[in-house]
Amino acid sequence: MTDNSIRIFNTRLKWAFLGAPNTKGDYASGRYEVTITLTPEQAEELRSKINARQKIKTDKDGDTVITLKSQVKPIVKGADGSMMTTEQCGKIGNGTVANVRVNLFQSRGMTFAGLSAVRIKELKEYTGGANTDDLEDEDTRAAQQVASQDLEDDI
Repeated sequence: MTDNSIRIFNTRLKWAFLGAPNTKGDYASGRYEVTITLTPEQAEELRSKINARQKIKTDKDGDTVITLKSQVKPIVKGADGSMMTTEQCGKIGNGTVANVRVNLFQSRGMTFAGLSAVRIKELKEYTGGANTDDLEDEDTRAAQQVASQDLEDDI
């Protein structure tokens, strides 16, 4: 029996839809999906096995990436090896480091890469909002410190 999969180790995840299919927005596929970063060697190995219609590209961050999709929910395990719940999968944020099993499948005589399984190594939790802590200016921080001191004086 041949193994129709490739393992990608220590990849960074982007735009993970692993707990529920991607069903919202302009780019909704209706499938479980995740974009993974690739080293030059990993990209070359995948290019040699999949049809050119499936794009391996450079994203706006300068990373070489491929988006993997599946019609069925992939196996997703945490760093401790336990299965992650749908809710936990929804908290997988960009930059999470994981090992990914890429399923190679045939469609219309062509080979494509799909999503099979994910094992989280280092979770970067998605919190749902943009972090603006480093965007405050000196006047805002000074005003907050004064307000905080006034509050302490009143207590």
